[in-house]
Amino acid sequence: MKKASSKKQLYTQPADLQNGIGTESQKPLWPHQIEALEKMKDKEYFALLMAMRTGKSATILADFVYLRQEKKVDDLVVIAPAGVYRTWETAAKDHLHIPHHIHIWDSKKKYVDPGVVSPCIFLVNVEALSMRISRARKVLEDFLKRRRCYVVIDESTIIKNFDAKRTRYINRSIKPLAKYRRILTGLVSPRDPLDLYTQFEFLDKKILGCDDFYEFRREWAHLKKMRIGNRSFLMVVGFKDGAEESLQKIIKPYSFRVPFRPIMPSTYSIREVAMTPEQEKAYKEMKKYATIKINQTSYVTASIVIAQLVKLHQILCGHIRDDEEGTLHTFPENRTAALMEELEDYSGKAIIWFTYIVNLENCAAELGKEYGFGSVAKFYGNNLSTREAEEERFKTDPNCRFMLATAGAGGRGRTWSVADRVINFSTANNLEHREQSEQRSMGIEKENRVDNVDLVVPNTVEMKILRALRNKIDVASVINGDTWKEWVV
Repeated sequence: MKKASSKKQLYTQPADLQNGIGTESQKPLWPHQIEALEKMKDKEYFALLMAMRTGKSATILADFVYLRQEKKVDDLVVIAPAGVYRTWETAAKDHLHIPHHIHIWDSKKKYVDPGVVSPCIFLVNVEALSMRISRARKVLEDFLKRRRCYVVIDESTIIKNFDAKRTRYINRSIKPLAKYRRILTGLVSPRDPLDLYTQFEFLDKKILGCDDFYEFRREWAHLKKMRIGNRSFLMVVGFKDGAEESLQKIIKPYSFRVPFRPIMPSTYSIREVAMTPEQEKAYKEMKKYATIKINQTSYVTASIVIAQLVKLHQILCGHIRDDEEGTLHTFPENRTAALMEELEDYSGKAIIWFTYIVNLENCAAELGKEYGFGSVAKFYGNNLSTREAEEERFKTDPNCRFMLATAGAGGRGRTWSVADRVINFSTANNLEHREQSEQRSMGIEKENRVDNVDLVVPNTVEMKILRALRNKIDVASVINGDTWKEWVV
């Protein structure tokens, strides 16, 4: 008879995972999640290099619960981009079935110390830590000093720039206060091998064997001395042969990699986008009065409810046209930056849907500057004579990664199944367009999962429109004189 194993089973399937992780109301952990948990068990620092929607959050929460059981940590701190950090509240509700307190950092609200309540999950957006004088910094440091904390950097490429203020702050001030440290990302080096350094510096400098970024750069990059005027500097002109492969071997003992999983159902998620002060002012005026004053001579007025929804939506997207001459006026906006961050950790092809051409053109320019203008294809009314050729380039050229399109032009009869990510930069209140556009990334023989992401300003009509479309409701057909207030207000 085979002797039973004496090894302690820490993470079991399907309903008896530690402290309620994976209860009967919760889907069991996937095998790769259990493998990740076993590999990072008891390690003070570790990297989960898991693609989006492969279960990073559930894996982290299970590891956190295990370390709490072992009395090694008290609380969890998650630092993430502004459009991501609030999703951990939902993740905790879905996967952390033990009593817990969640504090979500909001600069507009007063912080209330939960006291002895534990475990406490502290969620903070990295942008709040970017300024040298920041109330968020003080609150977070005080919290870390009082508690034994498990600190997670989600979308850890947010600290890939070694000279960024937030990178220096996190690695110099937060790292020493963190009892256990984890970084999460799908693509750890989206630009080049140098992206690795500061992310793994947060874990431990000894992993990469260099005392600072400059030593790491000398180790792996080819440098050339340049001069501009009286200023001289070293410029990276290439990388040493086999740099990426060698670095992968170095970080392998301290990381766990999960690429996109084939033959999985499409996923849907929201990335929150904050309004700028200028947008917020215009939005409030349009919502309350159905009119806004652009300047001394220009006004925008919405005379019917659907028109008011459209105007509100335009403001959220960073522009609006006045009533006098139809002149386009723009507002500072965060949506384009959110799109760039969403793509930063992704190396495949993507379809990006737009409601308004002005946003499409602006984003085409930004993507072109970042990834090369050959990386962008466009399919909309203004490029009728060239869009067929651009579509062919998107489907066949590996360097052409982004299809920017409007649903009115590209939403029907197109097969863009080479893309595994679909980003809705904005969504109009048109159910047919939404349903058609979602089909473009599908294919009969397609095996990869498609990840759909909506950029949305929370607590606005945009969220209501999206909910309606997700529930297969045509917004225009349900709004009448009796129901407009619940939509607009």
